[in-house]
Amino acid sequence: MSPIRIIIAGTIIALALGGLFILRPMLEVASGYAAKMACSSVFVSGRSLEDVLSRELSGYSYLSTEINEADRLAQSSFGPITSVAVYRPSLGCVLVKGRTQEELQAESIAQPPMEETLIRIEMRPNLQQAIEDYVARESLRTRAVIVSRNNAILAEAYGDGFTSDMPHQGWSMTKSMIHALAGILVASGQLDPDAAAPVAEWQDEIDPRNAITVRHLLTMTDGLDFSERYSPPSDVTTMLFNHPAAGTYTAHRPLAHTPGDHWYYSSGTTNILSRIIGEIALKNGEHPAAFARRTLFAPLGMESAIIETDASGHLVGSSFGFATARDWLRFGLLYFNNGIVGGQRMLPDGWVYDARTPTAGSEGMYGQHWWLNDPERKFSPREAGLPADAYMAAGFEAQYVIIIPSQRMVIVRLGYTPDEDSADISGLANVIFTALDNERPL
Repeated sequence: MSPIRIIIAGTIIALALGGLFILRPMLEVASGYAAKMACSSVFVSGRSLEDVLSRELSGYSYLSTEINEADRLAQSSFGPITSVAVYRPSLGCVLVKGRTQEELQAESIAQPPMEETLIRIEMRPNLQQAIEDYVARESLRTRAVIVSRNNAILAEAYGDGFTSDMPHQGWSMTKSMIHALAGILVASGQLDPDAAAPVAEWQDEIDPRNAITVRHLLTMTDGLDFSERYSPPSDVTTMLFNHPAAGTYTAHRPLAHTPGDHWYYSSGTTNILSRIIGEIALKNGEHPAAFARRTLFAPLGMESAIIETDASGHLVGSSFGFATARDWLRFGLLYFNNGIVGGQRMLPDGWVYDARTPTAGSEGMYGQHWWLNDPERKFSPREAGLPADAYMAAGFEAQYVIIIPSQRMVIVRLGYTPDEDSADISGLANVIFTALDNERPL
């Protein structure tokens, strides 16, 4: 080869390597997302890889994403950059980060007895037809809708290819589950919401983060410098898809604001709270996921429900909760019934009220790990058709558990709607109230 060709070839290789170095953080997050999404969708939800590639991963065709059925894992690669996620029964999928694949696959939890909690069925034909028509609108990409009133299901419908026994990822609806788990610990006297947050990284007396309380975490007024920006690489995408310990990642973030002075919606904050919950469970000799199942899911009869853990073994409470539509409804009914299930109080008296109370600085939009229906919709117009007292667990791509006390109603809406405003939640509310004999809220 001539010297000039050697120089040109060397230049091309150098540029390629340099470009790969610059793009590496983004590609690591992207491959982590693809591997984790493929693993959870196939092994937790029971979907086909082809379906996931055509929907959630349609924008990731530059990655090579594969499923290994025998080893129950997913792998996604771009050249030398590879991410692997492995499945564990009752624990879901986890990215192989910080621990070996063999160590992660060996994890398991005990299965506590599950309560049988049947939900009354009082189908309303007019509403059922209206909900089926709503779900059939292809532009909405709806996967499930359930409407309940007075603890009874009035209508239930599923999108093509989705069934009543398929667990759906709730994304940030999982945050509201963490609120419930924190409440269970408060009720048992193991967690004081007004005490300093028990985070090892903040214990130095000169560390200003030692002023952060558990309630600051619940209201997302902790003041930590964290970016809830979803284009990779950012704090939230790196934490979820390229780090072995989500809570630890955020615990190392510095302060940007005095605790209590500034509201900012942060998945990182929830994962610190998740780690606190998990550490209390571990002190009691219980895996964090086993604690969630025993204290929350089993009493509610949420057989399908899991919150996946990260490689550190802690719940990824910001994002990785899965449940069938009916089990998401069971969770909503816990709050609809003021924290009482089967005649027994599960959540502290006032815990649901706190969840619905606007946090200062959120402009009426946020309580404690639950979204509120700010009548002016400063955040988004998508829920404008809901009654003013509605509050909701809400997740990425328009996942909703909506509680409407004035109508004695809980609504579950699950789907894949990247443009969340196009999910037409206001339209769904109109469909429901029109079908129910024009029983519109005042």
